Amino acid sequence: MKIVSTKNLSDRAQIVNNIIKKTENILDSSVTQFLDATPIIAKYLSIDREATTTGIGFKDDAGPYSGSRKYKLIKDYVMYGYIDERAITQTENENTDTKYDISEIISLHLPNTLIPMAGDRLLLKINNYNVIYTVTEAAPTQFNNKPYYKTVFKVDDTLPKIGYSLQDMINDNLISSTYIYVSENVGTGYSPIITEEFYNSIQIIQSIRDEINDLYMSYYYDENTNTLIYKDDNDINHYLMLLVDLQMDFMPLWDSNGINIILHHESITDKRTLMGYKKNKITKFLSDRKKIIDINNVDTVVPTSIELHSYTYSKAYTSDTFKIDSYFNNLELYKIYDYLPKQHKPFSGLKDGSIDDDFKDQTFISSTAITIEIEDTVLSIMKSFYTNELTLDIIEEKLNDFDMLYDLSTLLSIPILLVIIDLYLGYIVEKENRNLFY
Repeated sequence: MKIVSTKNLSDRAQIVNNIIKKTENILDSSVTQFLDATPIIAKYLSIDREATTTGIGFKDDAGPYSGSRKYKLIKDYVMYGYIDERAITQTENENTDTKYDISEIISLHLPNTLIPMAGDRLLLKINNYNVIYTVTEAAPTQFNNKPYYKTVFKVDDTLPKIGYSLQDMINDNLISSTYIYVSENVGTGYSPIITEEFYNSIQIIQSIRDEINDLYMSYYYDENTNTLIYKDDNDINHYLMLLVDLQMDFMPLWDSNGINIILHHESITDKRTLMGYKKNKITKFLSDRKKIIDINNVDTVVPTSIELHSYTYSKAYTSDTFKIDSYFNNLELYKIYDYLPKQHKPFSGLKDGSIDDDFKDQTFISSTAITIEIEDTVLSIMKSFYTNELTLDIIEEKLNDFDMLYDLSTLLSIPILLVIIDLYLGYIVEKENRNLFY
């Protein structure tokens, strides 16, 4: 991906995150129950019942490696069990080929992941050797009142030749399809087993998302105030309350460690209500995604901008109307964008409590109404998202050469973009067929 920088700022470390939208709703203790057990990470070969054909003159297929039996390959699959390393013995034949014998191994499979069956294969790495095993027994069982599957497997003694490998199976056209096991999805609404092609496509989009997040944070995140600030050419800091609220609701922004940030929020004496946030067009658009789509009203439903009201604040002054318990604990000027119009006397008093003669006789003034436009590329993605026309290819195409500017529009637009990407990724992963293996 190429992101063109228009502001010379130091790069932050690349955020490395899982491709799937993070969730805290992991299946109640299904994984943690096995923390004391040995996780067995394998390449699992599940018999593809639809692709498997029967051999001529046989009731069953012509054998595990004949070509008539096909397998779905699941990479990085995780089971739980115990392998006694002492039970492993290594012998060498006269051709220096290595052969392993191992005692019977029992494993447990987490609920709603995979239904194993006798005849499945799996590949384990033992002492730096890849060894093919066969499932000899597979049956449902109960553990802590939850349904699991238990398997017994042993070293496969039916290999066509010594040293037969996964690559040989691929060369022999025994693999019908390839999948990736995503352990973070166990117990969520997302499928834990997804196609490798789909996984790789999402990974590309996630990489783009990470880069945009990373660059945006380097532009706008202010560590001293723990909030998002745009500083214009006049050294005035622009602060959008909306972004703090969006982060609270959707958590689109991550710090350099890949952790969702919790932004500080300014509090004012004439406390705004949540209605200002809940009723604004951007929040309604992001929150009402599942409502009926009216393609004819795209331009009215998808917000192109937001109207806010701004006033100026500085720690150097006090204001009877706008006393802020401020995280802006410096003497800089801040333009604060609120949802509702305000009236106030500007800088009616000085920090030491004395009256400034230049301001004491001034009449009340109103906050300034301002319209902030959503960046064009972001707006285009929002419209495609609304009409269900958004695809991974469209996201990649539109963001591959994305030119991230440093301005008020970008300050507003990028968190919206990241929310859209997260919502879309979650949506398409959730649609993945959970019944392929279970």
